Amino acid sequence: MVTTESSWGEIDSKSSKQRDSFVRMSDLVEVYDKNNYKNSQKRVRLLGPVVSQCWHSVQCERRKDDSGNAPKGMSADFWFYVPCLNYNPQTMQYEDHDCPFCKAKVPSQIRYYTNAIIRDLEDTAPANKGVRTEEEKIAKLLGENKFYLKESKETPAFTPVRVLEIPRSMTSKLKNIESTNYYMDENGRRVNAKLCDLQYGVDLFFFYNPDKEPANMYDVVRDVDSGKTPISKEYRRELLLWDITKTPEVDAEMVRNTFKNVAARIINAKELSYLQSYKDEANASAKAEAKERASQIKVVTLDDEDDIAPASAPVKVGAPAARPSVTESQSIASISSDDDDMFEDLD
Repeated sequence: MVTTESSWGEIDSKSSKQRDSFVRMSDLVEVYDKNNYKNSQKRVRLLGPVVSQCWHSVQCERRKDDSGNAPKGMSADFWFYVPCLNYNPQTMQYEDHDCPFCKAKVPSQIRYYTNAIIRDLEDTAPANKGVRTEEEKIAKLLGENKFYLKESKETPAFTPVRVLEIPRSMTSKLKNIESTNYYMDENGRRVNAKLCDLQYGVDLFFFYNPDKEPANMYDVVRDVDSGKTPISKEYRRELLLWDITKTPEVDAEMVRNTFKNVAARIINAKELSYLQSYKDEANASAKAEAKERASQIKVVTLDDEDDIAPASAPVKVGAPAARPSVTESQSIASISSDDDDMFEDLD
């Protein structure tokens, strides 16, 4: 991933329009900043299901003035994210849903999300953990087990749990660790256990080194000194997890309109022939506008970001989706469907 990308907030900072937005996971829950384990290690304990999302990372030219330059004080290009219409999170496969960014072969990335206890936050928990809301006092099913859930990022109750964003390159490493995580049943047979298993899960060390090649920026190893780290029913009462399954549906029309507005200025598309008609139309329109400006001696204000749906508008959560925007699974590595025991009496 290119490190010069702009955040959605920066992209929308010069826009006065109130528009709907493409909602990212970090808009809804506390995603743990990878810089917290940059060139260091953080010990975590995975919990609950895994969900996935796929986003296109778009590099786009800024509009130029009549002299062919970008607006004063701005870079010649900027980056933004758009959800992929072709990605089916239920199957974790790309399908044909007429995604224009896929047709133009704009790079896309799948990200996985799961809850995890951050041991540093656990060790430094405040004496006053705040008051839970009424919703946070009710145990709810998340994946295969019941947990207490944070109602929102704004509620005051403390939790050492954060949501980890895991790149696809990391899943093979997690799968290898999970394949060696087992316990012996009552008959002396070896039984494989998921990394998030409440009884037989383990602690992990996460690493992030931005100076390495993309495939090796992230690393994870098992904390062999801790052994199994069971989560008791009593301790589970003290935790608040994040409902990562509650994400809004992707607005397909908004994605297609965004593509139409910026297609002529996309830099990192690999299928240039697909963009050509948009570029021809944009060039013809630019010439007509220049002619009109010359005839009226009119000053035009440049606003690149009017073409892009920002991420700062109000979020509509829980709307029914024709196709869910996340995949839910209990295992970050194998994404298997094995059942764990549920504490139905957790309340």
